[in-house]
Amino acid sequence: MTKKKTLESCSLGTTDRVHVCGDVLLASQPSDADLVLAKESGVKTVINQRHASECPDSDEAASVAALGMAYENPAWSGEEELTEQVIDEHRELLRTTPRPILLHCAGANRVGAVWWAYRVLDEGMKIDAALDEAKRVGLSSKAYEQIVKKYIEGHAQA
Repeated sequence: MTKKKTLESCSLGTTDRVHVCGDVLLASQPSDADLVLAKESGVKTVINQRHASECPDSDEAASVAALGMAYENPAWSGEEELTEQVIDEHRELLRTTPRPILLHCAGANRVGAVWWAYRVLDEGMKIDAALDEAKRVGLSSKAYEQIVKKYIEGHAQA
């Protein structure tokens, strides 16, 4: 896996949307076969932003554990669940969990939202450039964009 800190498109089996930035893969929902590919490419931690109820026919935690990777599930969905605490938790996971990391949700919209805050506040990227990057990753919700922008502005002063 590349160590460059620029965002690049890449592939992971049949996963629809995948980008890599350094040692972080940012993706839509991977299949079980794609999780195997992630393990083979060196991924140590999977961070799944989806609630279990979103994938009733799959037990991703068990699949990831069987592959010997760490699994984190800071699940959230919708603007009412995108709180400061959720963004804080994602930033902490991105800073501290064993890398390489695979961060995913259903279509990468949630991934892009928390990635934006992380890139600005933890990696010092300019807010507009990081927003462009987040949109490339998958951020499409204007509501998420407004929530994260307010969060970034509130934490940039701190």
